[in-house]
Amino acid sequence: MSYSSLSNYNNLLLTPLKNSIAAQETHPEEDTINSLKIYYALNHQFKVLGRSELTERMIRRITKCDYIPKDFQARPLYINLSGIIDELMLTELEIALWAIYLENLVWKNLDTYTEQLLLFSAYKAKQYFNGNSVEPYLMYLKAKIGNFEENFKSWLIKYEDGFKVNLRMINEKLNMLKIVKDAESDYCSLDYNYYVDVILLKAVPYADRGEQRAILKPVERRKNEELMDKKTKRQTPMKIQTEKINMKKKKIEKDSISSINYTENDPDIAKIEKFCDGLIDYNDLNPDDFK
Repeated sequence: MSYSSLSNYNNLLLTPLKNSIAAQETHPEEDTINSLKIYYALNHQFKVLGRSELTERMIRRITKCDYIPKDFQARPLYINLSGIIDELMLTELEIALWAIYLENLVWKNLDTYTEQLLLFSAYKAKQYFNGNSVEPYLMYLKAKIGNFEENFKSWLIKYEDGFKVNLRMINEKLNMLKIVKDAESDYCSLDYNYYVDVILLKAVPYADRGEQRAILKPVERRKNEELMDKKTKRQTPMKIQTEKINMKKKKIEKDSISSINYTENDPDIAKIEKFCDGLIDYNDLNPDDFK
């Protein structure tokens, strides 16, 4: 979602709600309830529109930064960042500023609960661009985390110098996160951690490898048996019997001919050839011809 579209929507939604709230005397609890109503209205609209393709690309680029500590890279960082973006409805500009805070303040100072640091820095980026309009987001975070505001203020005081940024720095970071590198660049190598995180969100339970083998083994055995059956069925009983007879006949003929002692001018050759060709009967042959 672009920064301008969300800002315009915020103004349209917040103006009538603020006017209606200001028109009547309210108590602190009512202020909180009204702020939460505004937050949930904004959040509903954000979820309907969904995260933009550019936002997804920026998240992936942030998770691939070299300055992220190794012990934190093993965590589902994509899921954490995406969840905070959805909660605070961060725009592309706010994400770019958040990336600066992450680099300068979070990854270098992991002395506090890390997920809380992610939330602090994201809320600070939201506050930078929204000023007083950030109240609904603060009320939501206070309702979710009881001591959020106190801890956030302490964090601001501790790292006050790290928040010195300007629009030029933000624009440079935005352009860096937006760039799509060439296919030969290292940036275009597959980010397996990203895909694992996404799959974990949507995946159904997979069968254990042992179970897969137990399932596949009998299936493969049946498949092999079917192939053998098909091969056997191609050889009909008649064909098998004929092959056996032909083999036996060839053996008999070979043995018979090899046992005959004759020369090229043998007068009985013609008789034997005629017998083999079936032109004369066995009775017409002299038994001595086969000695």
